[in-house]
Amino acid sequence: MSQAVNEPPTHIQRGLLKLPDEILLQILDLPGSPSHTRREHAARLRLTCRRLRDVSSHWLVERTTVDVSRPETLRRFCGIAQNSAFARGVREVRLRLHYYHPWVASSIDNFTAAALAEWKGRLRYDGSSDYWRGQFPLDVTDMMNFFVRKLDKELGNDDAPLANALEISSARAMPAVEEAYAAYKAGFDSQDAAMRDGLFLASFTEAFAALPNWYTHTLTLFDCNTEDDEPAPWRYAQADKEDKAGQHEAVVRVLSRPMLWEDARWIGTGDDIWRHVPVDMMINVLVTRGVLC
Repeated sequence: MSQAVNEPPTHIQRGLLKLPDEILLQILDLPGSPSHTRREHAARLRLTCRRLRDVSSHWLVERTTVDVSRPETLRRFCGIAQNSAFARGVREVRLRLHYYHPWVASSIDNFTAAALAEWKGRLRYDGSSDYWRGQFPLDVTDMMNFFVRKLDKELGNDDAPLANALEISSARAMPAVEEAYAAYKAGFDSQDAAMRDGLFLASFTEAFAALPNWYTHTLTLFDCNTEDDEPAPWRYAQADKEDKAGQHEAVVRVLSRPMLWEDARWIGTGDDIWRHVPVDMMINVLVTRGVLC
């Protein structure tokens, strides 16, 4: 594994035990006490903290999540696995099943086409009506339905008039697409660097195998909140009708999110779409874990 992957997380490197005596004495600030007494108090406190750390650090991390679209989560997991005090408390490792699609990230034209295809499918949009539930604040369905209509109109795909009551922004729809594409492309580039040449799988497997008694741990593959089976937070995005900036931010957040593996069906059925869905990696993770067992 690379040096970047081996580096322990920042929060593991810092703490009370690392503070120099001068700073610790200022924190204690025992007025009127002789200098030697204050230093004795500092030494006792440091020793007590060290003992508490040694006996309880394994309680700090019981479950950790690795997200293929966020390489920093893999670095954090590797840092935890290499710290024996933290690693011995881990009981479950989650591997989140969503990713940035290379075809979508390859050009803003592909990105725009994918966004329209996905949301026309999700909304069963036919370009003939201004759907709105009449409730406030606007939710994802409201905002994305009108955004699709507006984008369709700008691209010349829709001659239907826009409903002033649901004007998402006085600006054109394309700035939101451009901003979302920039964020999506940045996410893909980061993901691609982590997954290239099998580095992600190798690093994940090595870290998992480094956990004490790793064969007794749970490896959970998931695509939603495993506590309550709720979908991703973006589905709950809301904004007031008059909050143009909030609506723009919500649309950008929805468009720039990584997709679930099965969501490729919204984009298309061709080989250029499905051959990039990283199903093999999920299988390889399970196979590799089985071989280790």
